[in-house]
Amino acid sequence: MATYHLALGQEDVHDEIIDRLARTSPDYFFVKTALAKRFVRQDRLDEAWDILQSLHAMTRMHGSEYQAIMGTTVLYHLARGKIDTAKSIHQSCVGLVGDAFPPFERFQRELEQ
Repeated sequence: MATYHLALGQEDVHDEIIDRLARTSPDYFFVKTALAKRFVRQDRLDEAWDILQSLHAMTRMHGSEYQAIMGTTVLYHLARGKIDTAKSIHQSCVGLVGDAFPPFERFQRELEQ
């Protein structure tokens, strides 16, 4: 639901939903990635990186979790201006999961919203 509101450009509604979920389920994996993405959008990169580091420390994960972590990591590096790093990470992910990983341009558009 939160992603739907973000896609409609309703950042405030998205952020309210994520904040509510973060209060009720702070350890839920996808709440953490949503918070990290929001911090990237808000240029709160240190906070985003702290979350990403904790998620990268996971030793086992589902494919959807991997894609969420790596997609957010691509956004993080784009926001830092590290385009080559973002592209390298993206290419590695595409190599692992193929077309299931979104195109690089989608991450660039997401950051511009």
